[in-house]
Amino acid sequence: MEWGMKTNPCHDRPGVRPMRVAVLSALLSGTALGLPAAAWAQSTVEGPSIVLDPITVDGQAAASDSGSGTVASTGYDPRGMSFGGLLNQPVREIPQTVTVLTEERLNDQNITVLDDAVAVTPGLRAFRNDPGRSSLFSRGFEFDSYFVDGLWSPLSSIAGSNPDLAPFSAVEFLKGPSALYAGAGNPGGIVNLVRKRGLEEYRVEGRAGYGSWDHWRGMIDAGGPLNAAKTVRARAVLAGESSDGFVDDNEWDGGVGYAAVDVDLTDNTTLSIGAWHQRRSYAPSNALPTYPDGELLDVSRDTFLGADWNEFDTQQTSVIGELEHRFEDGSGHMRLSARYTDQQGDGFYAYTSGPADPVTGDVSMTSAAIDVYDKALHVDAHIDKAFEVMGLEQNILVGTDLKYLNERFYRGSGASALPNNNIYNPDPDFARPDIAWRSRTDTTSTEVGAYGQVRIKPWEPLTLIAGVRASGYDADVKNLLTDTKTHIGEAHASPYVGAVYDVTDNISLYASYTTTFQPQTELDAGGDPLGPREAEQYEVGIKTQWLDDKLGASLSAYHLKDRNRAIANPDLPGTYTASGAIEVNGIEASVNGSPLPGWDIFAAYTYQDMQYVEDSADLSYRYYLPQHQFNLWTKYTVHQGPLDGAHVAGGVNVTGPFHNIYNGVRIEEDGYVTVDGQVGYTFRERFSATLTVTNIFNEKYYERIGTTGTFNFYGQPRAIWGELSATF
Repeated sequence: MEWGMKTNPCHDRPGVRPMRVAVLSALLSGTALGLPAAAWAQSTVEGPSIVLDPITVDGQAAASDSGSGTVASTGYDPRGMSFGGLLNQPVREIPQTVTVLTEERLNDQNITVLDDAVAVTPGLRAFRNDPGRSSLFSRGFEFDSYFVDGLWSPLSSIAGSNPDLAPFSAVEFLKGPSALYAGAGNPGGIVNLVRKRGLEEYRVEGRAGYGSWDHWRGMIDAGGPLNAAKTVRARAVLAGESSDGFVDDNEWDGGVGYAAVDVDLTDNTTLSIGAWHQRRSYAPSNALPTYPDGELLDVSRDTFLGADWNEFDTQQTSVIGELEHRFEDGSGHMRLSARYTDQQGDGFYAYTSGPADPVTGDVSMTSAAIDVYDKALHVDAHIDKAFEVMGLEQNILVGTDLKYLNERFYRGSGASALPNNNIYNPDPDFARPDIAWRSRTDTTSTEVGAYGQVRIKPWEPLTLIAGVRASGYDADVKNLLTDTKTHIGEAHASPYVGAVYDVTDNISLYASYTTTFQPQTELDAGGDPLGPREAEQYEVGIKTQWLDDKLGASLSAYHLKDRNRAIANPDLPGTYTASGAIEVNGIEASVNGSPLPGWDIFAAYTYQDMQYVEDSADLSYRYYLPQHQFNLWTKYTVHQGPLDGAHVAGGVNVTGPFHNIYNGVRIEEDGYVTVDGQVGYTFRERFSATLTVTNIFNEKYYERIGTTGTFNFYGQPRAIWGELSATF
């Protein structure tokens, strides 16, 4: 069965039903609110006169004032980005491509996990896996970290650490190398999640949804002041989710809990503390193989080529604290902040290990065991201050930070061989072998950075930006099987140069040169660690704001080069050379905002050409992302007449051809088009109901391709999702 509901005998396994009961009970109590009868009567009599304004209640403007969130926004156009106060600029003043998914857009498109946010963002791509385990790419490079209010944590698809978005009000993407703000990292860019903050007015919001494949999700979000002066404000969020998945035996469930308190110590000084815990459990699937010549299989999309004992569990706990002082004259702020993250992922699962026989359908099987445990800390202190020279505003940012990571990583497989499976008649019922650990490492790394940036206006229309980060990186990698240790030490300077020229009050031109670096652990023929990967990007573009800043549009072109990548040394197996390089050239164009009252739109086109250069031809695995992509999501809401409160929305995703080359075999998806639709109704600005259908025409396509042996994932078939929400 490829569309609709199906039962699952695993529903009663430990952890699934208790989570459902807890979340649904919370939602029911939150929807009723436990309000006295008088409160309900008042709501009935006075109607809309007591409805809270959703933007004011969200506290977004307050966050903006302190630099903690995105610049105040409505609808789909954020108009600004903060990155924990390090940027804190309108989009037009940032000389790089920026995309911000506002809370309204996250809710409208039912975006609940970082995987989905990446999938709808131009220039980015999610290599799909189980929810929370997808590999996330920007401009051709995989994210290896993410930030919350500017504070770092490692991100790994293999550890299943992609976050649930319930605790967050916006997702910010800054594209291209960004070491000035982020330190060492991959060159695709940075992703920052904006935390929900304590509310100045009492509010409770509940959401409950159900859809295809017994997929349900519930969320309750409550907050308000804890004292009469509203100087102490709180927020709490609880969300839970479960699904059987459209692939047989590929069920999963999870949840997240979040709490935050914001305390105004003075009129200009705020202490903010937050914590969240997330967990997920999966019966994972590594999807399908190909035929020996790389041809993709044409089998049922619910085909599961794994074992009934497949399992993967992941959990994460984060604690964040921030002390911020805003200068009396409104010229900036200084902030001390820290985030500690403890996350773990472990699993054991079977999957296909070779191509399928085109005659019999037989395919070989193997297994993988993973146990990864991270402890990460990021501490940052910075001052952002504006000042005037000859009547023109200038700005300086200076700061320092420390990153610490301890990672224990075990990898293994079954101690005995697995039987073959069959793509036409899959059988998950075979014995589970014992685990044999093949690799055990313990890595401790520390990165210390100092950074500075100046924004200078020599005359009114022009802003010149220059910055640099000095980084010191040290790591010890211990092989626990051989009891040997490798030390890595790097010192690196990462410059940043940009310019923004305001042609008119609505149009800005910009150009930038940005850099980053990434230490590597691979060893050369002499047994020494390779030097770091280094990347640089040149970007030019135009950004515009129209209709009193209700509608934004941008166009950019970039050239990005990543060099010194580790390449296997064919003359001495097990060693590497730092000779690989990738060049990416691209164009991005986007429009987002509200061109007319009631009409919200986001539309984007991206062109991306990825080339392996220099000595990169000997890579056994090369991926090539789609050159062409177009994304559209638009929503129209009726604000008067008999249909007041009704809305209709829809989206189109056009993805061009993409391919991989694995051991000389080309694997290719020809591209696809999917169409989504939604209708909804909001009553008294408090109660709403929506019905969403994704992939309306049930397009059959591969969303991710991998090797001839595994990791070829079908895209989701047609699905229905219904959701009810209430806000008080």
